[in-house]
Amino acid sequence: MKTHTLLLTIVLFTITGILAQTPEMFKYQAVLRDASGNVLVNETVTIGISILQSDLSTKVFEENHVDITTNSQGLINLNIGSIEDLSVVDWTADEYFIEISLNFTIIGTSQLLSVPYALMAKEAETADYNNLQNKPTLFDGNWNSLTGTAPNVSTFPNDGVYLTNYTETQTLSDVISEDNSAGNSRITNLADPVENQDAVTKSYVDVLEAQILELQLITGIKVEDVDGNIYNTVTIGSQIWLKENLKVTHYPDNTPIPLVTDNTEWGDLSDNGTDDAYCFYNNDANSEYGILYTWAAAMGDNGVSSTTNPSGVQGVCPDGWHLPSDAEWTELSDFLLGVGVAGGKMKETGTTHWNDPNTGATNESGFSGFAGGYRIHTSGTFNGIGTGGFWWSTSEYNSANIWTRSLSHVNTEIGVFDNYKSYGFSVRCVKD
Repeated sequence: MKTHTLLLTIVLFTITGILAQTPEMFKYQAVLRDASGNVLVNETVTIGISILQSDLSTKVFEENHVDITTNSQGLINLNIGSIEDLSVVDWTADEYFIEISLNFTIIGTSQLLSVPYALMAKEAETADYNNLQNKPTLFDGNWNSLTGTAPNVSTFPNDGVYLTNYTETQTLSDVISEDNSAGNSRITNLADPVENQDAVTKSYVDVLEAQILELQLITGIKVEDVDGNIYNTVTIGSQIWLKENLKVTHYPDNTPIPLVTDNTEWGDLSDNGTDDAYCFYNNDANSEYGILYTWAAAMGDNGVSSTTNPSGVQGVCPDGWHLPSDAEWTELSDFLLGVGVAGGKMKETGTTHWNDPNTGATNESGFSGFAGGYRIHTSGTFNGIGTGGFWWSTSEYNSANIWTRSLSHVNTEIGVFDNYKSYGFSVRCVKD
């Protein structure tokens, strides 16, 4: 046979409504444990409730709650008075005690303190205010008629006599003097700022940012391509270069460049000046490394080799900019003291866009070269992301190959190689 104990009894009452009749019941909660102190989880029990007068022998109310099941914390919830009529108890007549039985065995008795006073409140539903003794005097609106400590009446309008229709007015200065934190509240409807400490609206900042960008575009600090992409620029020696790989998908006349995602289709491209195509590395349009182009696409289709400095070939570059020739790449590396060290000065530092060890990367030139990888001309597969960056020039080595430049994560050199025209390489542009 199981032995139970009753632990932590909480007696509550509820009064609903203002004019509604007070409910003849109150809530009872308890946690049930066995003799070892273990919580009785999901167990069905019978709880008996009796209300006794102060002599503990006169029973004025009794009801049994059968098939009560504890919850996962051993808690039971009862509405006392939901089975039998609780109105038989005259709460004004005596002090009362509640006697609890578990499975018909009495387990405890305790005095009711709050519930009788709550149920006595129902007498107020029909009480006549005029029959009350010691009625309070109603406030007539005059602070001076009150006893005790009153506020400084001189601070109120109408000589501090009446508070009728009084409305407080505060300025922002008043509020700030109390607490200079706005928390999460908004300050709205601000005019254009005048003083240094004035707050501004988002729309004002948006306009200001647009004006700054327009000025940067006009002065050449930033460049916009035909797709609306914005690029930063850097001056290296007498040349001005884009600091980022090109990511435009249209030629300057807004003609779309063919997008080729299929490996076999890319591998079938010929090493000429007419098979123009572009792609993202691994066909990921969210790539941070820019776009990979065939040489024909970089030259603007039907491109003709140029070895001059400047090359004179706009290609896919924005208006006022052009694809560099082999001679222009050489001018860059010469300014950086030769191909043996120029690569380290051109590489972005760290390992965000480069694999370890990114040897000798200082980016002191500001070129900010990425390891954007390449697409293989014969198979259309991708390679080299994180380990190398590869860029086109306008200058042919022969009818099928072009002079290119590359950077590597394991040395400080700028590589000078000839590569097939149907490779997928990055593009950097030089200002005209």
